[in-house]
Amino acid sequence: MTTEHTRNIISLIGIAITLFFLGCKSDGGSPSPSGDTTPPTNGSLSVNSGSASTLSSSVSLSISADDALEMYVTNISGCNSGGSWESYSASKSWSLADSDGTATVYIKFRDSAGNTSSCYSDSISFDNTAPSAGSISIQGGATAISTQSVTLTLAATGATEMCITNTAGCTCSGVGAWESYNTTKAWTLGQTNSNATVYVKFRDDSDNRSNCYSDNITHDNIAPSAPSSISDGSSNLSLVASPAITWAASSDSGSGVADYQIAIGSTSGGTDIKGWTSVGNNLGTTVSSLNLASKTTYYLSVKATDVAGNTASVATSDGWQALGWSQQAYLKAPNIDNWDEYGWAVAIDGDTAVVGVPEERSCDTSVTNGSTASPDNTCVSRGAAYVLKRTGSSWVQEAYLKGSGTPVEFGYSVSISGDTIAVGARKTADGGAGNAGKVYLFTRSGTNWSEQAVIGAVNAGSGDNFGNSVDIDGDTLVAVSYTHLTLPTK
Repeated sequence: MTTEHTRNIISLIGIAITLFFLGCKSDGGSPSPSGDTTPPTNGSLSVNSGSASTLSSSVSLSISADDALEMYVTNISGCNSGGSWESYSASKSWSLADSDGTATVYIKFRDSAGNTSSCYSDSISFDNTAPSAGSISIQGGATAISTQSVTLTLAATGATEMCITNTAGCTCSGVGAWESYNTTKAWTLGQTNSNATVYVKFRDDSDNRSNCYSDNITHDNIAPSAPSSISDGSSNLSLVASPAITWAASSDSGSGVADYQIAIGSTSGGTDIKGWTSVGNNLGTTVSSLNLASKTTYYLSVKATDVAGNTASVATSDGWQALGWSQQAYLKAPNIDNWDEYGWAVAIDGDTAVVGVPEERSCDTSVTNGSTASPDNTCVSRGAAYVLKRTGSSWVQEAYLKGSGTPVEFGYSVSISGDTIAVGARKTADGGAGNAGKVYLFTRSGTNWSEQAVIGAVNAGSGDNFGNSVDIDGDTLVAVSYTHLTLPTK
């Protein structure tokens, strides 16, 4: 009995000891009598499976750790606040605390013995703000254009890509819809001869998308109608007149007439008198300071240009004829002196003029081609003639004519026919006859003049004044002896 009783007591003691150890192991807040002081290891945290960025604050956490019974998740650095202990799980839905920047999530683990791990973390770029301040401008803000090819000017803050379309709503789908952001872009309008609109949307690296922006421009490649009912005033106007010009408006159903331009020419549609000049949207103007020639017909031309740059056909008036004279040049001798009497005699043929100066006092006896003349003033009443040539509306001296020998009052009379000039020297001695007079003939080759002949009267007598007046036409010369004393016979 003693033996059996002893065995029962020993068994009860063993059961009590076993219960004691089981009770201690179930207390999570006290160190384990087993001596476990190692916290969970190999902890890791991944936000959205390691994605670099997210558009939403709602993310998914991927979690792992060895020997973890619980976990503590927070958005606050250090893992000491902002969270609560919860059962360990390999995944968890989570809300980020930061926006438009780098958001970081923190986690720590503890085991059944109450050992706590280090604080682990992972970060992700959180961006939910779309590009802003977007704009688009067609052709520098022009209101109309005649071509479909345009240049777009674009702007947006925070954009890395853009989608441009001619379709309203900025539907950007399909391959090639999005392209790298740029501030300029060559583009083709989708509409012709109507209001054309171009749309653009922007997005960033996080695929945040902006609003749809647009700009419009009028496409117009149809020219205005030609102006009509052009009036340039009277059919005859003086050279100094300022013609008042009017016309009827052009029509343009596209971009509208921007302005009118006028021109004046000596031929129908010409611009040699006045080049194309804008007069705005006026239907008339007065033109002054015209350089006109007498007995020449002049024509007014008008054309219209619309806002898109299309130009109408040119309309021309029936013309008017300029009448009268106006000064074209003021001529003087290069060696001018008192009492020379420059301009005593003049003659002109086409664009060549000759001026007689009978009291010029140079002693020269030959021709000087060009624009110079002798400054000598020692030979009284020797005389000279000056040849002038016109180019356009400008006159320049071509030659300085002096007679050979000792002419007197050379240049008292002059005449020109083509390339031949006759100069009378009425006081020139002929043999022994004083003041008998002679006529000098000069011819031109190219631009050079030379003396060809000196002619005296066959019956020269003293005081005859042969060459008092002269006239030449082709091969025929007439010279007058103003005071010839020979009596006529039958």
